[in-house]
Amino acid sequence: MLINIKYLVITVISIFLAMSIGIFMGAQLDSQSIVVKQQETLISKIEQQFDELSKTNAAMEDEIKSLMDKNTLNEAYINNIFPDYIEGKLSGAVIAVIKTTEDYDFGSVEQVLEMAGARIPAVITVTDRLMEAGGDELNNLMNYFGAAKNQDAGNLIAQKIIEALTHGKTQDLEYLQQAGYIEASGNFDGAPGYAVICGGSKEKTAKCEALDIPLIKSLKGLGLTVVGVETVEAANSYMEIYKKQKISTVDNADTVIGQTSLVLVLSGKAGNFGVKSTAKSLMPKMGSEGEK
Repeated sequence: MLINIKYLVITVISIFLAMSIGIFMGAQLDSQSIVVKQQETLISKIEQQFDELSKTNAAMEDEIKSLMDKNTLNEAYINNIFPDYIEGKLSGAVIAVIKTTEDYDFGSVEQVLEMAGARIPAVITVTDRLMEAGGDELNNLMNYFGAAKNQDAGNLIAQKIIEALTHGKTQDLEYLQQAGYIEASGNFDGAPGYAVICGGSKEKTAKCEALDIPLIKSLKGLGLTVVGVETVEAANSYMEIYKKQKISTVDNADTVIGQTSLVLVLSGKAGNFGVKSTAKSLMPKMGSEGEK
């Protein structure tokens, strides 16, 4: 009788173990099925979102292409009417162009001024040698001009540029050119009534304070209309410093819009124009008296 009960208990336990194993295996299979379904749902949603993003991207590409096509047409239109618009606006104006940076090209600015009827008697570029020259070189510079050794080199060079522009004294400029401090072209015939200072640099430099400010102050003191310009790409902008000297500025002089602004400013529409934070507006208002 005891043996039969023992077998019965073992049998019952075996049955329960088998049932437990079966339930466990079934639960595992069900959970795997649920995970697979969840993964399939997630993949489906991702594919749907990808399709939607692809459609959005295609639509944006089409829109960008349309805008680029319109921009190309607008540029063609502006470039077509620009020469006629500025023609004669600076007729009779004598403008000196002084470049205080070697980092950017301002050849198009000179061309635009001449297209507008201005005469440019001189173009002067002050090289980076001014900031790179050592003590002995600067002493030689001072000795040549009989200047005090403690005189600022930037002020001295600015003074010699002013003398050449206003009195045609180019002998000193020839020495500065031979010594590598400047590059100069033009015949310096006739004192200018306007000066365009072309600045801005790729890296932060003290050149603006050393040269540009003395130049601007001296030119304004002589009664010249002074305008400060730079290119859109100028990493180190001079515009804020120029504004503090109470002169008009154009920070996008390498563009047609900026060049139009420059011509208008030289025609009498004073202000600070361009695309940078220092500008008060993109360009002068047509037919207005300008900002003061």
